[in-house]
Formats: sequence, structure tokens, C-alpha cells
Amino acid sequence: MSSLAAEGFHVWSVDLPAHGKAAPAPLANRESLCREIIGHARSISTEPIHAVGYSLGAQLVYQCAAQDPALFSHLLLGGFSMVNRLPAALDAPGFLVAPAQRDLAERLASEQFPPGPTVPCQPALLFSGADDAWSTPGDHAAFLARRRRHDRSGPPTDVHVEPRRDHVNVVTSKRVRQAAVEFLAGRTPGAAHGH
Repeated sequence: MSSLAAEGFHVWSVDLPAHGKAAPAPLANRESLCREIIGHARSISTEPIHAVGYSLGAQLVYQCAAQDPALFSHLLLGGFSMVNRLPAALDAPGFLVAPAQRDLAERLASEQFPPGPTVPCQPALLFSGADDAWSTPGDHAAFLARRRRHDRSGPPTDVHVEPRRDHVNVVTSKRVRQAAVEFLAGRTPGAAHGH
């Protein structure tokens, strides 16, 4: 986020329930989280905004952008998966040990993703680490295939896979941050590959 702010973007962040400063939300589901994100986006701008999401946040941005396409101009989806990997994540040792986060994950694990047949129509950049078991090249290919089925001309989609990075440390990569800035600024990401 600091890289985007340094480039002159106005940055607002939204914490998911039980993340950051947000309190747990015992009845939260994907639909209610999307309503909250869309409401927040409408409250900060009358113009379409860039949306950045990571991991579960990337899935929620995908869903929000498909539901309300006029609200979002570009999508930056990091650690993105086209399937709900939360059931497997809940079984991973030492993962999601904070009780409130685990409770949220357990509720969301039972929900299907992607939701329905809709596909976001905005230009998108998908990024992940090459060693990320959550977001795989198959997820990127499935995203692109859904785009092509939805609209043959399709909006531009860039894919950046960072070598020797995983689901946790890919966000610290300088090349990933630079690719994100260039994409949102309307320049071609120099480090991106795999269109």
C-alpha cells in the first residue's frame, strides 16, 4: 500500500472481520462482506476506483467487481484462487490459529467460489508467488478461460508470478509492488508474464 501511496494514489484499506483493527463478525458470510466492501467503496468516491485484494480479499474483490462493475475500474488480485481453498487451509497445522479468524474461515469454508456465472469485466492483474500452494497457475488459467467465455474480446489481464515466493512473502517483493504500480497507473507491467 505504501508503494501505491508513494505514486500518488489515494489509498483506503478495509480490514475483514477479525483482521487488523476490525472486530469479529459472528454472522459474516461472503455476501455480507461484499455488501460491506461495496458500501465502503461508494462512500469514498463517486468515480470508479481501483480495487486491491489479497487471498480471501482477492476473491471478495472478484465477487464485488462482478456484482457492481460500474464501481470498480481496475482489479489487482494477489494470491488469488478460483476455488475455495479454506477447507484445506483449516486442516493445515499452525494455520489460522487466532480463534476469531478461524471462526470466520470455518463459516466461509462451506461457501462455493466463484459465485455464479458472472465474471468481472475490469482490467485485472493477477499476481502470486511461484511457491504459493493457494494460488496456482491453474487458477490463473481458469480466470482467463472464464473471461474468454464471457467476452471474446475480453478486458486486458496480466499475470505476474514471482519466483521463489510463497503465499506469505510475495507481497514483500519489489518486482510485485512495481508491477502493481505500473498496472494501476496504466503502464505495462515490465515484470509481468504469462498473459
